[in-house]
Amino acid sequence: MEKGLVINSKDNKVTIRLEATDACKRCAGCEIVGNEAILKDVENKVRAKKGDTVLIDNKPKNIMIGAIIVYLLPLIFLIAGYFIGLLIVRALSLSTDIAILFALLVFALSFPAVRIIDRRLEKNKSFKPIVVKKL
Repeated sequence: MEKGLVINSKDNKVTIRLEATDACKRCAGCEIVGNEAILKDVENKVRAKKGDTVLIDNKPKNIMIGAIIVYLLPLIFLIAGYFIGLLIVRALSLSTDIAILFALLVFALSFPAVRIIDRRLEKNKSFKPIVVKKL
């Protein structure tokens, strides 16, 4: 849970200013402006208004799922690409260098896959932070 200041309120969504931490620099969940993080379109279940200090739930499970997708999925693609490349190399009696090139190709293909998954998760409400309490 994080604490932030509501800087804008519209309908049932708010924009919140948080103090940016080191973790914020590696996360794309907020806009970073100087040493502040701006969270936009946060669901406002507690009817917070501009100027209110609020508590935000970012659901650590969802942060872990995001980290796995961003960091581990490309690594899994790289390793799988290498072993698939080895199978192809052995079947066609080619140089093992081809397996390495195949692994790098599959690794490169992981980035569009990560982006597609990221776009789908952005639309999923359970992956978005919500305001849980006014302080």
